Amino acid sequence: MRFRVTSAAANTLAAIHAEAVARPFTYPEVGATFTAVKPGRYFHDSRSTDLGTGAEVFTAAQRALCHWSAHRGTGATITPDNASIESGQTVTVQIPVLGGHVIASCRIVAVVDEPDAFGFAYGTLTNHPERGEESFVIRRDNHGRVTFTVTAFSRPRELIPWIGLPVVRVLQHRVARAFLAGMRDGTKAELEALASAR
Repeated sequence: MRFRVTSAAANTLAAIHAEAVARPFTYPEVGATFTAVKPGRYFHDSRSTDLGTGAEVFTAAQRALCHWSAHRGTGATITPDNASIESGQTVTVQIPVLGGHVIASCRIVAVVDEPDAFGFAYGTLTNHPERGEESFVIRRDNHGRVTFTVTAFSRPRELIPWIGLPVVRVLQHRVARAFLAGMRDGTKAELEALASAR
């Protein structure tokens, strides 16, 4: 993890990302956000939001997730900016926290691409303050209702987050709510783009 008072420039983020590509995962339960039984010894979180109803909403939500709208909703910077949603893709995220910026990297461990479900899960690498995994999944039910769910298991990997655990948990919940808001806004924007393209 890197904490900076000011936002890092694009070339600095690119250098951090290039180094992160070779970093290993920090936890053994890779892919466990997509299993029925979640691993023990972690904090578990799950939040969902309604995105609307219909095939067009589902398509717009897919596009929003591919454009990292959930993350951008937190004010985060994604490196690479156009990172594709595919297994093995490493992403470095710079996110504003407590008046500064935290920079950490994750790697996509699994992708869901089905007629009524789309999303991915990524896991923490060794420059991340947490240890664990998070998934971001859009689902459409039998009535056409589209929802977005963020599911995570995590625990601090470094001493400072353990010491400040209550604050860390509050920040995690705040970021999760921002993910949901980012997807609602991103889906709306993609719906408008689809409408204007007709």
